[in-house]
Amino acid sequence: MTIRSDIKNSFEKVENTVRALVEEGSFSFDNLNIRLGKYTGDTLNMAYKNKINSLNEAGAVGNAGVYSCSFRHLETYAGEKIAFDTITVDWLKKYEKAMLAEGKSYTTVSMYLRSMRALFNEAKSFGIVKEARYPFGKGKYEIPIGKGRKMALTLQQIKQIISYTDGAEATEHYRDL
Repeated sequence: MTIRSDIKNSFEKVENTVRALVEEGSFSFDNLNIRLGKYTGDTLNMAYKNKINSLNEAGAVGNAGVYSCSFRHLETYAGEKIAFDTITVDWLKKYEKAMLAEGKSYTTVSMYLRSMRALFNEAKSFGIVKEARYPFGKGKYEIPIGKGRKMALTLQQIKQIISYTDGAEATEHYRDL
């Protein structure tokens, strides 16, 4: 019985979306797929735009922000029409070096390239990118890992805290806590 209700819900969602597009006068199968979040487009730029829109609609504002930053930087670097086929292992290595030369951290590089990889995975599932042209993974391009930051206090800093006093009883109480 749950399968039937799932099918019915899916059908109603598609039907409502089709009606809305027809009322707007903008029905096409591409627009239908975009509205349903099932279309990556034929360029990486279009895939980014669609992903950002679907994340915003879903209320995932934080993820949409990461994709937006990644997208803006990518367009600045490579232009407004980036075909999936132009992204190769060598291209990704050059892009990584360019980001590092700009002063971006490995964490930022990693975030930007993970969002790109996610879009490639979607495009691969829709048949837009063939397995042979997929540039990510072992033996291909591997996304660098962020280094993190050291947050522990040094022994010298701990000694300064222990021996600090300004004569106020409250300060000594807070220091001891």
